[in-house]
Amino acid sequence: MPTPKFEDRRAFLASLSTPGGLLTIDAPHATVNDRRYFRRIKGEPIPTRPRLRLHERILADWRGSRTQVRRDRVSILMAGPPGAGKSTVQAHLVGKHPQGWRHLDADEFKLRLLAASVADGSLQQLLPEELRVAPGQPSRFYPNELCALVHIESNLLLETAVAQSLSVGENVIIDGTMAWKPWVTELVTRLEREHYTIHIADSKPPGRLPPPGSCTGGSRAWPPP
Repeated sequence: MPTPKFEDRRAFLASLSTPGGLLTIDAPHATVNDRRYFRRIKGEPIPTRPRLRLHERILADWRGSRTQVRRDRVSILMAGPPGAGKSTVQAHLVGKHPQGWRHLDADEFKLRLLAASVADGSLQQLLPEELRVAPGQPSRFYPNELCALVHIESNLLLETAVAQSLSVGENVIIDGTMAWKPWVTELVTRLEREHYTIHIADSKPPGRLPPPGSCTGGSRAWPPP
């Protein structure tokens, strides 16, 4: 049973994650809205040159973490919100051979972006003034509590990673809620264009869902009957 301290913490974070809140995916301090990291060209967020170099390092490190990925042009789309048991379903599907699959998950890139901010000392700068602490003081937030602020940027990294993997026919597990229909439609179209076999693993949530941007079954073929 959650402790009162845990419930207080959850309520505090939820209060910052309501529409227009300070820890939302489109907050003024979200990285894509920070001119140190992004410019807007025709409304689209374009990373600055230093930020693009960071993206390249993150993608290179991520790809280097798994070097035995098979290239059979097989894909598994993990449908269901965070906390719905997708990890369990995924482990059942890939069995003893996870190294043979490229796992494409925006949450992985959220954590890597935040780890980079911890490493270069810029994590506090992601926050508005009222949520920052004085230099040398412990942060009021764990890094992964700030995932919403890098949500859109992590999806830009995911799009690049998907394109790289599909271009060489890697077996892929693509994780996400699959709730944004235009993205799903485009993804399936791309997979079909690259001659992939497509499977969908759908997990159902056990209860309350986390706010959008947070870090956090069965299988059937596409298209459905």
